[in-house]
Amino acid sequence: LPVFKLEQSEIIKITHLAYKKRWTLFETARQARAVLKLEQKSYQELDRAVGLLEKYISQTKNQKTSRIIFDFLNESGFLKHVDSLNELDKRQQFSYLGQFYKRIKAFSGCITKSRPTGGARFGYAGGLVKSRADRHGQVWITRWF
Repeated sequence: LPVFKLEQSEIIKITHLAYKKRWTLFETARQARAVLKLEQKSYQELDRAVGLLEKYISQTKNQKTSRIIFDFLNESGFLKHVDSLNELDKRQQFSYLGQFYKRIKAFSGCITKSRPTGGARFGYAGGLVKSRADRHGQVWITRWF
């Protein structure tokens, strides 16, 4: 996200390390101070991003996905960033956010209504999804069609 103000070369370092170690970008950002040489301001931005993500990850059991994403985009400053763009870019970015938000809402509604217990396919506005539930009842998306 542009609101985290990371240099392109630093993003390349982060993604390269994630690929090399087979870590997620989130885990790589959490470990950045220990394993990467970046500028101090980049560490601060990564810490801010990780802090926000951890805050909203902890809310996933109590809040709706659409609410969490909206709050994250708002608190991170992304919505203000989009609002500051020229009119054409602003409309395009808000259009993309609107499409993403609609998919999240449709997908969230589909999961809460059906909650498959075995391997199952169910539809949502963007297509079909195959899922499975683990032994704890957690539903995992295994394939998009």
